[in-house]
Amino acid sequence: MAKFICPNCEFVYDESMGIPREGWPAGTPFVEVDEDWTCPDCGVREQVDFLPIEEFVRNDQDGNVISQETREQALARQRAELERQKEEEQA
Repeated sequence: MAKFICPNCEFVYDESMGIPREGWPAGTPFVEVDEDWTCPDCGVREQVDFLPIEEFVRNDQDGNVISQETREQALARQRAELERQKEEEQA
């Protein structure tokens, strides 16, 4: 299971743990979290702003993430991963 990080406050969403208080039980893939869901710690960033933890380098303390991935690229990657998972389940 993967982990995703809020680029603003560095809150981590761990798929294996989910966030039950937010309505996402343990095992919920991040791509199934609503796109308009906001970070439960800072409320500044939405689901689509989160980055895979291994791609997060650092926050420059002004809210600017040091990352090579754009928001559109992140969405495309998340959707591709969901499709791949669905194909694996059907096989």
